[in-house]
Amino acid sequence: MRIATPRRQTTRDNDYLKWEVSYIPMQPEAITIRDTVKPGDLGMLLYLHGVIYASERSYDLSFEGDIAASLARFAAVAAHGGSKLWVAERDGRIVGTVGILRREDGEAQLRWIIVQPDCRQRGLGRKLLAVAVAYCRQYGYRQVYLSHVEPDSPAIPLYQALGFRETSRQAVRLWGKEFIGIEYRLDLKEK
Repeated sequence: MRIATPRRQTTRDNDYLKWEVSYIPMQPEAITIRDTVKPGDLGMLLYLHGVIYASERSYDLSFEGDIAASLARFAAVAAHGGSKLWVAERDGRIVGTVGILRREDGEAQLRWIIVQPDCRQRGLGRKLLAVAVAYCRQYGYRQVYLSHVEPDSPAIPLYQALGFRETSRQAVRLWGKEFIGIEYRLDLKEK
C-alpha cells in the first residue's frame, strides 16, 4: 500500500510542502484456528489434499479416495465425541487443517495435516499439531498415532519435537508409488 505524507521544505526562495511517497507493507490478515466444522469444510479439505498432493508429490487419484473415505468416517463419528477437526483460516480462506479421529482402546489417530504452500514456514503447522495433541491429552487418550510415508517427510521434525517416536516401518505401495510406510506414536500417559 502506498501512502503520501507531507513534509515541509524550505529553500532560499520558497517555503513549500513536498510530498513523500512511502510504501507500507500490507499486513496479512491474521490466521485464526477454529474447532467447529462448517458446511463445505470437509469438501474443501478433500480438495486441498487432492490438489496439493497431486501437484507437489504426484500422488494418483487413489490418494484422494483414501482421504474421502477417512473424512466420511469422521463425519459419521464426530457427533459421538473424541474426534475433532481444526481449520485454520485467513481472509475467509482455509489455509490449514489437522484432525483427530477416535480409534479403539484409548487411542487417537492424527489426520488431515495440511498447510497451504503460501502459509508454510510461519509456525502454523506446529501450532495446529500442538492444538491437536493438547486436545488428546485433555480428552484422556492414552496414545495418539499417525501414519506417514517416506520420502515424503518434511513434517517429521515437527512430530518428533512433540515427542512422537517411530514404532514401525514397512514397504508399501500407495497412491501409485512405492514408499516406506512409517507409524509414529506419542504416549500421552508418560510423565
